[in-house]
Amino acid sequence: GTVSLGISQSIDNSEGGVSKTFFPQIMVAFGLGDSQLGLLNALGNAARMIFGPIWAVLADKFGRKVILFVVTGVWGLWTIATGFATSWPMLLTLYSIALIGTVASEPILNGLLGSLYRRSERGRAFGLVRATSAALGFILTPALGQFGGNPEGWRYAMFTMGILSLVSGVLILIFVYE
Repeated sequence: GTVSLGISQSIDNSEGGVSKTFFPQIMVAFGLGDSQLGLLNALGNAARMIFGPIWAVLADKFGRKVILFVVTGVWGLWTIATGFATSWPMLLTLYSIALIGTVASEPILNGLLGSLYRRSERGRAFGLVRATSAALGFILTPALGQFGGNPEGWRYAMFTMGILSLVSGVLILIFVYE
């Protein structure tokens, strides 16, 4: 379960970074300038500030596992949809919605670890989550980079991250016990 949470965190962190990594391709695809990159970066911070606490409250009310499944798993459909964007306004809208879900795992995960483990085990559990997240990120980043040579690679990166998000949600349902 703890490894599943680490996978979830890595997927959400990577999902939020796809627009930055592939912005040169997005810029060419939609004829954008540098200011739009700033907007995409700001959206992630705004989503974290506004929706992170909201997701945490909902997780306390409806159950952390269920909300994590929704925002980490099912919400990946928004990231997949982002890959189908045909215009800058459409990409901006879909990616903004996708970001609303990707910011949820961190506050929920921290609360969940506190509930799942005794005080003496929390450091090890948190370390395992961080190590799993970093290890998967170490693999995902160069793997996604393989799409860099394709002008439509940003779309494939969105599709990939959305699918991995769905898989992550299933892992949470199967292995995480609240």
